[in-house]
Amino acid sequence: VLLVISHQSKKSDVYSYGVVLLELLTRKRVIIEEERNVTGLVSWVRSIWLETGKIEEVVDSDIANTSSNLGVLARQVTEVLLLALRCTKKNPRERPTMKDITSF
Repeated sequence: VLLVISHQSKKSDVYSYGVVLLELLTRKRVIIEEERNVTGLVSWVRSIWLETGKIEEVVDSDIANTSSNLGVLARQVTEVLLLALRCTKKNPRERPTMKDITSF
């Protein structure tokens, strides 16, 4: 039996928060299984966003259809997506603090 002990920190809490935001925006699970490919949600969102830059390609279609009709909502959804991507950066030092997030 292999026991992995991870050091929990405020930065890992921020990462987890970002993952939850991505789950809410995309309505996808943390692990995405599509046609024999398994991808992590964070990697999937980051790659789609970098490739297209289109919010409707990343977020759930119900949210995308709503936000495309209302410019303000589209900007807010995009801001939440960008916050989630900042929270899930690989380098913990590049992630915002929880204080930064609550002032968002």
